[in-house]
Amino acid sequence: MTQHIAVVTQKGGVGKTTLALNLGAALARRGHRVLLIDLDAQAHLSRTLWGEEEGLLEVLVEGRKVTGLILETGQAGLSLVPASGDMASADLQLASVYGREGVLRRALDTPAVQGKFDFVIMDTPPSLGLVTINALVAAEWLLVPLPADFLPLSALPLLESTLEKLREGIPEARQAKILGFVLSMYDRRESVMREQVEGILRERYGPLVFNTAVRVNANIKAAFASGQDVLTYENGNGRGSEDFLALADEVIERTRST
Repeated sequence: MTQHIAVVTQKGGVGKTTLALNLGAALARRGHRVLLIDLDAQAHLSRTLWGEEEGLLEVLVEGRKVTGLILETGQAGLSLVPASGDMASADLQLASVYGREGVLRRALDTPAVQGKFDFVIMDTPPSLGLVTINALVAAEWLLVPLPADFLPLSALPLLESTLEKLREGIPEARQAKILGFVLSMYDRRESVMREQVEGILRERYGPLVFNTAVRVNANIKAAFASGQDVLTYENGNGRGSEDFLALADEVIERTRST
């Protein structure tokens, strides 16, 4: 059964695309077939793995089949549906589409996707517009990256409220649940702030906070700059590889046991 995971946050610069890319690569390293979907108009995920490509907006607005847009990344088990800057108008154009909240789910519910991939990971914009709502409707799971900072933490109630409204108001939503919160850009040197934020998270959400934290790592930035995931950049042997493989193992366990 394909597991649909939306990586969501309402704040930019918290490691969302880093998480989507490198978790996907780690799951592929563990032998799973992974489809990355870039829903962000900044297209950082697409630019890293391939380059900007048109097409995803046509899936959302014009009903084009998503299977014709799937690209092979060159890494075994890892595929991509890219985006480009034209996604900036997607929320506006979706507003006039019938059944607009469920367009992406319907596009993904095809045998070519469901039968081919073990995981679909969606990188979403840093907002709760119609594109992100499409991802929430299409997802069984939400994965939320959070740096050790109080501002992203304060936005969680709005995400939870939006999710509850979707469950109540959109019958075709997959009833997405929070798979977990990932502490991103984790810097052991910033002990006071990190400990305070981590303490609040663990007190409020308990086991939903992943045991694995993604540590600050220059190789992650260097990998992006060279058009690679960090596991490829480190050849699977480094701090970044260690963190994302451990996180992938937790994701596999959680999606299997729930």
